[in-house]
Amino acid sequence: MTDVAINQENQGIRQSAILRVASVASTYLLSLYIAHTFIKYLPFKFAPAADVNPIFKTLEAWSGLSWVEPDFRFFTGGVETLAAVLLFVPGLQLIGALLTLGITGTAFLLHLGPIGFEGFYGSLATEAAICFTIAAWITWVRRKELPGLVRTLLIDRTLTSR
Repeated sequence: MTDVAINQENQGIRQSAILRVASVASTYLLSLYIAHTFIKYLPFKFAPAADVNPIFKTLEAWSGLSWVEPDFRFFTGGVETLAAVLLFVPGLQLIGALLTLGITGTAFLLHLGPIGFEGFYGSLATEAAICFTIAAWITWVRRKELPGLVRTLLIDRTLTSR
């Protein structure tokens, strides 16, 4: 191999490494938006008065399930908090992204149905769509971690033998 070919190969390897680092760094930077969005609405999820957040009353009336308000509201707030934290834990960011996909995908579908897009609800649906897109990017960047994560969580018996 000539010196020129070796230099070109080394340059390609460096560029590939820079892109990988930039992709991973972007996952943490974009996670800030998701965490900010989830944390911004936490007071509405854990507020003592359900009048502060009528969305869950709307869902309760629509579904006919008496536990939606306040139980599902508290559950949603807890899962959003967990996702926001996991997005910044190395090795668990993929789980946080997958939780975010589930939360925001469900939220957006509910906006297509009983919640709607009128007024403030439209901005909530937009934020859900943005968070969903960011979580999809994080999942794509971290996709190679999924088999190891599944193996560790579901198959690795050393976790349960303590």
